[in-house]
Amino acid sequence: MTLAPGDEASRLICGLTWSGDGTWTSWPPHQHEKDLEEVYCYFDMPLPRFGFHISYLKSGEVEDLVAHTVHSGTMVQAPCGYHPTAAAPGGRNAYLWVLASFTPEQRSYDLAIPDPAFDLEKQ
Repeated sequence: MTLAPGDEASRLICGLTWSGDGTWTSWPPHQHEKDLEEVYCYFDMPLPRFGFHISYLKSGEVEDLVAHTVHSGTMVQAPCGYHPTAAAPGGRNAYLWVLASFTPEQRSYDLAIPDPAFDLEKQ
């Protein structure tokens, strides 16, 4: 679910995501650092259930990444770089995500740039 583009929200875009059991979300990995910053607020994932929020800076260079373990109450800021999430087997990721554009004119959901290394159409 996403805040409707016609709703007055100045610089914010937000929505809710629930993954399937043990699946990826925010896939393919994407970034939007030139126009938007993002925060993920995880909920409905009581321990021992958990997931991973993954961040890396250069296309396809997954040897140098950071993986945050996430569960209910975790917040992760994604100001730059590519960032997918994954739920652990038997659990699902649930999160509120909020994008903040640098100007009201940049408030657009379609500014995400997928990691070219994961472009399925080119493979």
